Amino acid sequence: DTAVLRAELKSLQARLEQAQAQYELAAWKYQALRRVQAKGGSSLQDLEEALAIYRTRQAEVAQIEADIGRVQAKLQKAVIRSPIFGIVGKKNYFPGERVPIPSEKGVVTILRVDEVYVEAEISDKDLAKLRPGLEANIFPDAYPQNVFKGKVEQLEPVLREQSRTVIARVRVKNPDFLLRPGMFSRLEIVLEKTPQVVAIPIQALRLSPDKVTEVFVIVDNVAFKKKVEVGLTTATEAEIKSGLEPGDLVVVEGGEQLKELSRVIPIPYQASPPTP
Repeated sequence: DTAVLRAELKSLQARLEQAQAQYELAAWKYQALRRVQAKGGSSLQDLEEALAIYRTRQAEVAQIEADIGRVQAKLQKAVIRSPIFGIVGKKNYFPGERVPIPSEKGVVTILRVDEVYVEAEISDKDLAKLRPGLEANIFPDAYPQNVFKGKVEQLEPVLREQSRTVIARVRVKNPDFLLRPGMFSRLEIVLEKTPQVVAIPIQALRLSPDKVTEVFVIVDNVAFKKKVEVGLTTATEAEIKSGLEPGDLVVVEGGEQLKELSRVIPIPYQASPPTP
């Protein structure tokens, strides 16, 4: 509450105006007596008294200015300003409550959430694949249609004894403050990227008795087996490094019922959205 301080400041400013007027008058009288005394028209005692009054008025002005500075400093300290940009996460005191000094808790808790961390437990089996700097996609449970982009910033050096997992911290920009502390999300870490590749739904892959990966390719409504070399795979798609060309029509569902040179009637495949 700064009402008392503002009233005190206003009173001091009024006193300062009055003191400055008295100081200027005392200064004028002192200078005038000096000129008169130099010509022998005034006594030395009158000059000394005028000097004493001048110095007294000068000290009064300095004292009031110091008092004004003290009150202004109190006014500045009366307003609590956050040292960081963020949002109020918790109010620990409310208007009218007295805050003890020192206080074990702040007046409010400020959260800086323009950037947040997402923490994920990673199995030690996957630890060799991870490194700081990898891109990550974050799918918050609260916003299932939103995908947030981030990067792995840190991997804890020590594994948890019971779960044999390590904590990966992913830094995520959060300009709209949608992500809040304590939220749950799913996390997809991108281990490797290969642009401009031939990819097919992973269900289209078949493993022959001699352990060769192949697919059924449809030409003129006839299914032909074709050997393929598989590259990167996700939960829904597989990269084909060789064996297929862009635009080739492959069998995604029902391949287990087909034989070489079977006639088929292709139906467009409706891919379901990927599950991270």
